[in-house]
Amino acid sequence: MLRHAFLYTLLALSVLTFAYTEVLSLFNALAPVTAWGFWLTVSIVCSLFAYQRRNTIWSRIKQRVVSLPTDQPLIRFLWFGGIFLVIPLLILAVVAPPSNFDSHHYHLNRVLCWLQNGNVDHYPTMYVQQLYHNVMAEYLVMTTMLLTGSDRFANLVQFGGMLGSLVAVSLLAQTLGLSRRGQFVATVLLFSLPIGLFEATTTQVDYLACCYFLCFLAFGYTAIQEHNHTYLWACLIALALGGFTKYTILLFSFPFAVYFGWQILRQWGFRQAAQTLGGSMVLFVVTFGPFFGRNYGFFGHVLGPTFGSRIYNEKIPVDTFSVANTLGNTLKNMGLHLALPLPAYNRWVDQLIQSAHNAMGILLFDEATSYDHYHTHFTYQEDMASNTFHFLLILGAVAVLFVWRGNWRVKGLFAMGLAGFVLFSTLLKFQLWSSRTHMPFFAVGCVIIAYVYEVVFRQKKLFPAVFFYALAAVVVYGNPGKMLLPVRYLAKRITAHIPRDICPANAQQQAVFASVMAPYYDVRPGQSCYLLRETYTDSQRRTIFGKLDSIDYFHVDKVATVWAESRPQAYFANHRADYPDFARALPYLRQGSSRIGVLLAQKDGFYHYWSALACQIGRPVEMAYVRYPREYKVLPNAQRAFRYGTILSDNLQLVETLVPPNLIASIHPAGRLVVVHLKQATAKVFVY
Repeated sequence: MLRHAFLYTLLALSVLTFAYTEVLSLFNALAPVTAWGFWLTVSIVCSLFAYQRRNTIWSRIKQRVVSLPTDQPLIRFLWFGGIFLVIPLLILAVVAPPSNFDSHHYHLNRVLCWLQNGNVDHYPTMYVQQLYHNVMAEYLVMTTMLLTGSDRFANLVQFGGMLGSLVAVSLLAQTLGLSRRGQFVATVLLFSLPIGLFEATTTQVDYLACCYFLCFLAFGYTAIQEHNHTYLWACLIALALGGFTKYTILLFSFPFAVYFGWQILRQWGFRQAAQTLGGSMVLFVVTFGPFFGRNYGFFGHVLGPTFGSRIYNEKIPVDTFSVANTLGNTLKNMGLHLALPLPAYNRWVDQLIQSAHNAMGILLFDEATSYDHYHTHFTYQEDMASNTFHFLLILGAVAVLFVWRGNWRVKGLFAMGLAGFVLFSTLLKFQLWSSRTHMPFFAVGCVIIAYVYEVVFRQKKLFPAVFFYALAAVVVYGNPGKMLLPVRYLAKRITAHIPRDICPANAQQQAVFASVMAPYYDVRPGQSCYLLRETYTDSQRRTIFGKLDSIDYFHVDKVATVWAESRPQAYFANHRADYPDFARALPYLRQGSSRIGVLLAQKDGFYHYWSALACQIGRPVEMAYVRYPREYKVLPNAQRAFRYGTILSDNLQLVETLVPPNLIASIHPAGRLVVVHLKQATAKVFVY
């Protein structure tokens, strides 16, 4: 019951956040004062309810405490994982600011614009995905920013999604009859999923979406088993919220929804099945209605811009259907989780997938079915990561499961999970970054692996958790975008890694290299880089590493942690090349107005500039697009004047072409960026 209560709380907070956002948006009243008023009221009501039922609640708590696990090895594993992995991940989520591409260009940029407008209506933008992509996760992020006045806790939405997913996957394992140890194995498997660990400290949306998906499954299976209407409604609410967070959740959920519907019809009768279907339709209309209304009112379509319009940006659904195309995309999506840091092996996988496409008579890259060119590439970062080990374990577990007699309920679980994966591959074009959208499939796979381990192999030992903890530790402590420890430096030191060549950055470093490293590197005058003289033994490499370390060659690797960077600089952790230009522009932005017009040539977001600037100047900063397609002029938010005294641009020629000279006080180029101080504030916009 404690786990159910935790998930009920997550769903209730989500529903309340949705209600606050949509209702207050109607009155342009999304603001800190209304947020504090709303949540204080909710807190008071909940406290009064708890006080009235304090005796019942206290007795239930004591019952649950008594029934907590007494399995000492299991408890030790739980404590170890919590202290050394979950808590550091929590620290990382709070300390490290959001820094990945999608967060800056639309997840958080849309939140910033909503806060400035006081509503979630559409607004003028250069990055149209800010308007029509699903919004539930951003509603939750916006609530944290309204209550705290910063994005300090924005990453906790995804972290909470991770915790919810871990609780829900353990409940799903329980419905299949797994013991507490089996449930723990499923939980550790999901926790150690590489893409999940990367996502847990970002403002992406996929872990939250996976949480709703797992709540849908856990409550759905429990409702069918216990004929419980409360669980059934929780199941339906979770499905609606999951779809409102990410459309792909609806694809992965569809086979399970059909199964649940059939079971309700078979066990509870036609009347209950009809009521459930009607209730789910009402939930979806209430959830999606306002958002679809905004889309249809502006784009003429509930999902986004129509093909052929000037603001049309992307087409993710496939253009053609066939069995061969479905198999091709399914193979490519699987290939994303077969990569290893072995180039020869990856080329072999490429050849296999290419051969399969040749045998089916289809192209490996076809614009009708693919958004990106396929290649097997091992990568570990917040936007994409290969879940290779988990995928291979799933393949092995499924092979064993289907050889073993019986276990039809678990086989059905996998079959429905696979059907969702195939449906995803059938309807959506292949994209290289899709590894994170596959999380629902892997969540189901984790339960399958745990079931095979405990029921088929009859194993109760917990030692495999050590391996998964080690796998998780690599990501928790060594996330390339925000390291807790200098893992890159430590790995090089342990392996005695020495560079194939060294390139001096200036004359002083050139002199140091010549005096210290000449015995090991071919230091010649006039060369920009110096190559190793020969292949060295392990002992010699350690000596060379020590020499390089003594001249501070590995300084960047040593300080590449979240503790060494300032928060403004950390916003650029995943696109560091942008920071030097921003640093050059910063003095001019400090001198200018705190209301800044963003005049971009590129179709980009500007959240990283806003957030880093807000940290630096210590006063409220407002930014808004002042150049955008003319189609946006009809929007009510476009009719509201935004007066600005400073312009931030990415193109000097564009500034000189568009901004009237009589408005300009001074122009300050800063690399790729340009800061323009105006003689007086203006509300002028530049449409095209």
